[in-house]
This record gives sequence, C-alpha cells and structure tokens, in this order.
Amino acid sequence: MSCPEYALIRSARRTLAIQIRRDGLVQVRAPLRMPTTEIHAFVVSRQAWINKHLAEIAARRCEETENVTEDVWWHLGEALPLHIRSELQWQQWQREQALELLPARCMAIAKALGPRWIPTQIKLRRMRSRWGSCSLKGDITLNTLLMHMPMPCIDYVIYHELCHLHEFHHGPAFYALQSHVNPDWPSQKKALTAFAGRIKPL
Repeated sequence: MSCPEYALIRSARRTLAIQIRRDGLVQVRAPLRMPTTEIHAFVVSRQAWINKHLAEIAARRCEETENVTEDVWWHLGEALPLHIRSELQWQQWQREQALELLPARCMAIAKALGPRWIPTQIKLRRMRSRWGSCSLKGDITLNTLLMHMPMPCIDYVIYHELCHLHEFHHGPAFYALQSHVNPDWPSQKKALTAFAGRIKPL
C-alpha cells in the first residue's frame, strides 16, 4: 500500500497526529526529533482512514458544484473563473500541468507498491470514453481530462490501471487486487462518476 503525500509539521509535542484540511491537504504533526521513518510508517498505517476522508472531501466538492452556474474551468476539483483566459489558453495551461503532475503521481504510487508495479511507459492523451488504459506491453495511458478532477479521483484511475499490469481483465481477481492496494476505491469511483457528470465538457 502506498503512502499519501503529506505536509510534515514538527513542533514541541510528544505524539503524532494527522489532520486533513478542507482542501484535501494532509498535514502530519510530529515531535521535533522523531525519525522520518517512524512518521512515514505511522502515515502508512492510517492509509485507509486518510483515503476515506479524502474521498469524502472529493464527494463534498462534487455536491458543491451543483451551485456553480457561471462559466468556470475545473482544475483538480476547483472552479476557476473561465473569463481570465481563453479556452485554448486554459487547455494549454492544463496540459502543461498534466505533464508535470500525472506521470509523477503515477510513478510515486507505482514505486510505493513495489518494483513489479512500474509501468513500461506512462502516456498522456485526451480521450473521449476512458479515463485511462493499460496495454499488454505494460504501457499506461492517462486521460488529460483527469486534471479537472480532485486528486482522490485521479488516484483511483491510477491504481485501477496499475492493477491491470497484473490482472488484465475485470474479473474477481482484479477487484480483489484493487481492493487490497486501494481499499477505498468504491467511494473514489463514485466521486469520479458524480463529478464528471457535473463539469462542462471542454
């Protein structure tokens, strides 16, 4: 199981604590002299709890989009004012953001899972009908439109495609593997589906 990204805050305290902000940032508060390996192990042990709360945040953001009526550009689950750039400029900007974020996030999750989870290649492409794909050669392709979604939704797609490196189907063995490495995938998938239904296709 991979470790989520988090901000580490050290202070004169005696115990470890995890806080998840409304924007989805995971903050870990730790004693000044505590080894980072111990902190990391603690965060990994709370992975299921963190995933659950991140999925709830993504779902809450989805519900909040129902009240957004003006033209906006969605980026990582946030509604940005569309009028400050042309749609072409937004697309170019978000493409640059995708090139930086999506392969790095995919590799971070794959490396945390182990050497056998490293894809042959990570490709980005704008796709109409799929959020991601995995080829028999071990290439993973991620839809650049994922950049509209909150991070838990992106992580769901990445875990899903990485599981296809080992189970190239959607049978019971695939879902068992997916549940093992990403236990909170059902709520992440639900948030992705709901959020996708709210955003304006661009």
